Amino acid sequence: MDKIISKIYEILKDSANLMEAEENLSRLMHRFFADALEKVLSQLNETIKKQKQGEGWKVERNDQRSIQFLFGTVTFTRTWMTDPNGNPHYPLDEWLGIQKYERRSPLVDVKIAELASKCDYRVCAKIFPGWLKIQYLRRSNFVHYNQ
Repeated sequence: MDKIISKIYEILKDSANLMEAEENLSRLMHRFFADALEKVLSQLNETIKKQKQGEGWKVERNDQRSIQFLFGTVTFTRTWMTDPNGNPHYPLDEWLGIQKYERRSPLVDVKIAELASKCDYRVCAKIFPGWLKIQYLRRSNFVHYNQ
């Protein structure tokens, strides 16, 4: 906690004005939440892995996965395991409800759909590059998929 307080102090001291300070504090907060979530998800993976090993599952390997949240990209470790019948699984992904090849949190998809449904796709194309890397044609898919 003292480390965070000292970072906040440094940001306030080094910022030219309150708006700049708030932008920098927002980035600090987002990075803090992303780092914390990375650690929690990796710990949760270890807990699930031990439970599944107790049920006879076998560990095949550990892989990294990245998911885009509203507060930033979170990269965490997950374990590829096979169940007693030989079927492959990522138990953490299943527990979280993450689909194969899904790279954004459901809330990010909802926010994209909300924005895309309220403005022209060309306007959204100008907004999204700074926020997320999404292809132009995919924007309409968000609107139709999330309605």
